[in-house]
Amino acid sequence: MDLLLETTQPDGAQVKIFRLVPPEKDAAVIRRMGDYLFHSLGSDNYRQEAIDINAWRLYCLDSLAGQYSSEIVDHFYFAMVDGIPAARLWFGFSRKTGHGNFGNVLTEPEWRQRGLMDLLLHCFRQDFAAGSATFLCCGSGTPYAIRSYRRHGFRMLYGGESGLMCLGKGDFFKEAARCYPGPGAVTLRPGTIADQFECDRFLACIPVMQNLPGPGADSGIHNYRTAFQESLSGRACVMVAENGTGSAAGYAFAAVTPCGDRLDLFLHPDYLPAGAELLRQTAAEFQSRFGRTPLLAAAPEDATRQQLARAAGFVPAENSLRLFRPPTK
Repeated sequence: MDLLLETTQPDGAQVKIFRLVPPEKDAAVIRRMGDYLFHSLGSDNYRQEAIDINAWRLYCLDSLAGQYSSEIVDHFYFAMVDGIPAARLWFGFSRKTGHGNFGNVLTEPEWRQRGLMDLLLHCFRQDFAAGSATFLCCGSGTPYAIRSYRRHGFRMLYGGESGLMCLGKGDFFKEAARCYPGPGAVTLRPGTIADQFECDRFLACIPVMQNLPGPGADSGIHNYRTAFQESLSGRACVMVAENGTGSAAGYAFAAVTPCGDRLDLFLHPDYLPAGAELLRQTAAEFQSRFGRTPLLAAAPEDATRQQLARAAGFVPAENSLRLFRPPTK
């Protein structure tokens, strides 16, 4: 763990800013910072679904141990006041694409209004400028946080006072057009941990995706990272549709959830022709691995999802107008 900055506040408190880039070799550091990340409030919005918070916690612990370092570059920043963890932020990005996420920004309640977050953002911004990440996407509805992010280079993607933001080395919309140039063939493959940066942020931030429903209404799994963490825990399988530019155009997952065995997908409209096969392969992998049949939620008014379900050979589940069952082996 690297010491980046040290300062003394007016009341005499000693503030140190540290950066941790996995893999970390010091087991004591892993234990201490992992414990902090696991037991503090846990997310930008601590009221969100507990399963998503747990997925983030597990991701942090795995990342600190270096399990993702071959695919991902994670940066964790910590502000310590008199040796006590008081604030933090994170960014991570794919080694393959340079696209990443920014978030997990938090100052513990007793340490707020002391300028700690500005110190963290200053150090983060310097590392981003000097490193190989190209675009970091995030979203916020907190005016104070948005003002802070904008002071450090983030731009609102669609205007307004809240919503989606990006820090980029170039124009986000030009990069999106390069990554998703229009209809074309895709390759279906098992998902990897690095796909979270395309599926959960970069892809989700492009204009054509803004009015599309995300996953999770029926399964309780609201993003790719959570679905992938469930797969690592032996409760899910995840498939990704990769287009000709090497970008993830969407994904599907089947998982054992509190709502039952569920199948869901999130896919760029230009690649919908591949959606039926994506559903078929994901359902077949789940059936092969778990010996169970997941159900796909498709409301009567959701014509696109209904069409994909039928094209995949799914049939309405018994006593349901909105759940579809894949063919059994």
